Amino acid sequence: MLNRLQGKWQTFKYNYGWPDFVFLFDGWLARAAIAIPFIGYLIIFNDYVAEGLSLDILANESALAFGLTASSRLKFIYFGLLLLGVASMTYFWRRPHAIKLGKSLFEYEENCLRHFTVNEYIQIHGNIRGSGYDSFTVHGDYYDSEYDNFLDVALGPKEKNGERDFSLSNWQAAKNKYEGLLRSMLIENYHRGKTSRRTSLTICIVTAALGYALLAVPSVDVFIKVVTDIVLNNGIEAANERH
Repeated sequence: MLNRLQGKWQTFKYNYGWPDFVFLFDGWLARAAIAIPFIGYLIIFNDYVAEGLSLDILANESALAFGLTASSRLKFIYFGLLLLGVASMTYFWRRPHAIKLGKSLFEYEENCLRHFTVNEYIQIHGNIRGSGYDSFTVHGDYYDSEYDNFLDVALGPKEKNGERDFSLSNWQAAKNKYEGLLRSMLIENYHRGKTSRRTSLTICIVTAALGYALLAVPSVDVFIKVVTDIVLNNGIEAANERH
């Protein structure tokens, strides 16, 4: 049992990264909530908005002696959106560069293959080989000789003096011939990127979770009051019909 839990923890730790939680910070609600820290006071101190959250018409709230008031619901919504906005701003500020290029591995690969030049792949290769760590995935175990052959096509072969003959370079041919190599480099680089800055990721998750929880409170309150009002009204109508 303990070994199984340790195995699950190691799997979670290995895969714990930004793509699995992007939906919390990059949805339409989270994006819109970014404005709340700046203009939220216009909402919380607006009596008209507070009155609009009253349920007297929908659920005859004044007759129900439980639950939140309209003012309390407004405060829950305000602080929920505030936390969600902070989480979203932190996400856009602290997300790794790889996540900026693609919120999923597929999106990242396609964007990079479409827009990257040979210089970006040289930098990626340097990061992978010069990091001092073993490969994070099997894709990082590509052969350096294959990478050198890729450079010979992309930049031109090396001459005896060590300089490359750029007149023989063919970037498109290099991309087509060594697409498998390039994808392996991108997958390895994406995994390294998506699992970086985990402290910032954890802060974003906790902040967003608290924000969504606060937003859920008035929603649950409204649901319970509407259902209660329907049940009470049906009970009263049934009693009147019997009499």
